[in-house]
Amino acid sequence: MKRLLSLLLIFALFAGLTACKKQNTENAAVTPPEGQVSEEKTAQLCLPDHEDPWAAYGQALKARLEEQGHRVQIHYAQNDALEQSRQVADAGNSGAACVILVPVDSMALADAVAEAAEAGAKVLTLDRQLSRDVDLSAIVAFDYTLLGKTIADHIIQVKNLETAKEEKR
Repeated sequence: MKRLLSLLLIFALFAGLTACKKQNTENAAVTPPEGQVSEEKTAQLCLPDHEDPWAAYGQALKARLEEQGHRVQIHYAQNDALEQSRQVADAGNSGAACVILVPVDSMALADAVAEAAEAGAKVLTLDRQLSRDVDLSAIVAFDYTLLGKTIADHIIQVKNLETAKEEKR
């Protein structure tokens, strides 16, 4: 089930990754030769901590983004909102085309996200929304109620619980 959740998250992210393509209004974007990375495709992942599931998601996202020609840096905040705020602001100021963020504290990050967006970065949040109105390029979230029902249905089916319940009667 953990693998399914990971795949769903990765799929959802790639649906929104078109936001990571920085538009150049003077020249058309040029795809770099195979094996090279375009400066226009720098992505910064700002995750809460090294622990699972974030470490696994971060590595999977990094690998997939690199396959697509993005240069990727992962930052772990160790669940420190001030540290993550600095990481997000630095990512925007360093010229990142895209910042993918799982907020440690959705209220504390609003200013840093606004700063990164003003610097030209597309900012996507995963799993958690920001508490204040900020210009986000995308929000990727799950319907946890539906996810819980789907998991329960899967367990019932795999463990054959409906049949076991009827046999017990």
